Amino acid sequence: MIQAQQSELFLSVKDNLLTYARLPGTRQSDGGAPCRCLIVEFQLGPEVDRKVQDLSGGFRRRVQVAKVFMVDTPVLFLDEFSTGMDPILKRQVMNLLRAEVEKGRTIILTTQVLNEAEDLCDDILIIDRGKQIARGDLNTLKLLSHGVYEINLAFDHLPENIQAEIAALSPIRSTIEANAIDLQPSKSKRTASWTFVSALSRNRHVLRVEVRGASLEDIFVELTTREGKELA
Repeated sequence: MIQAQQSELFLSVKDNLLTYARLPGTRQSDGGAPCRCLIVEFQLGPEVDRKVQDLSGGFRRRVQVAKVFMVDTPVLFLDEFSTGMDPILKRQVMNLLRAEVEKGRTIILTTQVLNEAEDLCDDILIIDRGKQIARGDLNTLKLLSHGVYEINLAFDHLPENIQAEIAALSPIRSTIEANAIDLQPSKSKRTASWTFVSALSRNRHVLRVEVRGASLEDIFVELTTREGKELA
């Protein structure tokens, strides 16, 4: 396996794909047509004649993932598939993965980019220090999150001293971007969330108030933190 990977580095992108297309288990013995499609879909055209060893890490990953769509197997394993991909290409690849699932293929995805799992996976397994701590679809996992949620406030302009006011409320985390504030209230503040919103919006022109349920990242942080406390 290591020798095969090393030899692939000395081939051009095009020869990599054409060689791979002729291996047993690929969807077509004539790899020309699928290779051309993958070169376009993965935006490999400018690098098609370069050796893989001379590519950036991101382009190497594109070549690796492109090969996935040439293999005819019922189960597919992907490890950190989006590393080095720009947001547009990442969305395109995610659409390709959804299309594979619709054809009946099972895809097992390992990732630390949790919005990928949230968008793609219908069965999510959370592992912490080698131990399974939760498994289920997104809605099932949300039931384990003890009411984690986020608040977004958008103002016509960012109020003065708002950072000090936010700090006084001791949120789990907060971010300020332009005239909008995202906060995750601490557990002690959750029962009074609308009082919390009222305090920040009093005598101010608020353009939008949004309360969102927990993201998969929020769930992951709470479950792994809780698990760590229980183990301690």
